[in-house]
Amino acid sequence: MRVSIYLTVLVVFMSSCGGESKKNYEKRADVNQKEDLVRAIDSLESIHAVKGAKDPYTVSKLISAYSEYRNKFRKDEEAGDYFLKAGDLAMSVGDWDKAVEVFDNFYNDYTEHPYSDDALFQLGFVFDFQLNDKSKAKQVYEHYFEHYGDSIHINEVRARLKDLDLTEEELIKKFRKQNNLD
Repeated sequence: MRVSIYLTVLVVFMSSCGGESKKNYEKRADVNQKEDLVRAIDSLESIHAVKGAKDPYTVSKLISAYSEYRNKFRKDEEAGDYFLKAGDLAMSVGDWDKAVEVFDNFYNDYTEHPYSDDALFQLGFVFDFQLNDKSKAKQVYEHYFEHYGDSIHINEVRARLKDLDLTEEELIKKFRKQNNLD
């Protein structure tokens, strides 16, 4: 009977030690994975700094690496920064669908991030000027206006909300009048 109790205690003890080792192993694996991904991002950023937007392969890989970091380490402080870079990079190469996806997800996932207002503004900009979707642009700008009334982009948003419903001819006429070109 004593042997049975002793063996039970020993098995429980060994099991709990093994579980702790597994947790430490998983934590180390996460750290290693994060370090590897940061090294890959640094390398791709260095290549991009030299080649710029002329190298679509590097741009694509860099956007993917930024997005992967965000997906794997969402709570990490740098995840939002990397993800915002993905949106900026997508805009720089004219990948409007990807830019919309990133800025929309960024705004929804990182509402407390210091640049959440920039992401929302960029989202409105892409809908407005790149995709020519005035309805969605208006929704985004109105949301921006409601939530970021004291932000750096508020004057631009206010102006765009006034001009969104104007035709191209009306915009030209307005511009000419404002600049005394008539």
